[in-house]
Amino acid sequence: MKLYDRLILVLLVALGFGVFFLLPQGFSGEELEVYRNGKLIASYPLMEDRVIDFADGDKINQVTIHEGQAYMSSSTCYNQHCVDHIAISKTGQSIVCLPNGLVLVIKGSEEELHGILN
Repeated sequence: MKLYDRLILVLLVALGFGVFFLLPQGFSGEELEVYRNGKLIASYPLMEDRVIDFADGDKINQVTIHEGQAYMSSSTCYNQHCVDHIAISKTGQSIVCLPNGLVLVIKGSEEELHGILN
């Protein structure tokens, strides 16, 4: 590799990192949709703080919505990956509790979807 090849490579890598960090990392979502075993069971606005319990027999998950973010506050699942997951707030983000069959998904507005597609 010649000096100019290395310089171009370094500039391309720097440009890639710059674009990644300067572009917005998703849009803030508007609502939380909750699915159990693939079926939508509930939907809540992210701007209203609340704590919700979802029970299915001995499988219990507690979901907290606070200051525009949602997270799994507790679960009876054995591995606790869903509880350890960071809070979600951007459109398309999700938290999955596979043992209990519960999925949290952040949804955005229709205007946002049209803005992405156009």
